[in-house]
Amino acid sequence: MRLMERIVLGDMEIVRVLEWQGPFMPAAQLVPELSERAWRGGVAGDLAPRHYDVDAAAYVGALQTWVVRGGGMTVLVDTGVGDGRERPLTPVFHHRRSDFLERLAEVGVHPEEVDAVVNTHLHADHVGWNTRRQGEEWVPAFPNAV
Repeated sequence: MRLMERIVLGDMEIVRVLEWQGPFMPAAQLVPELSERAWRGGVAGDLAPRHYDVDAAAYVGALQTWVVRGGGMTVLVDTGVGDGRERPLTPVFHHRRSDFLERLAEVGVHPEEVDAVVNTHLHADHVGWNTRRQGEEWVPAFPNAV
């Protein structure tokens, strides 16, 4: 699924750039208090298809970045999971490869043009593209950002 959403608020533009979206976490792990019967009987129908995959019996997660443009600045809010990371406890994150930088380019964002990166919190799925692999080193993915 290649979903990009755009919101304009005055002279500000906010664009969602999706790195990945799909079944992520079993329903029982997401809300252990709910029985499988409750999920399939009602909750799943209320959340499907965007937030719950009935066939996989799993919550649908998204790895995404929000591009905020305004006042002559380009700001990224969260940077997804990144490429080539060691994340063995989360298979969908582990050694991941994506076309994320190309997806940013599709909405007119090039790494050197990003002025700031804001991480809402420091979970692996929010900070991954803060750096990228260059040879044997990890370097800033957005070299001019603060």
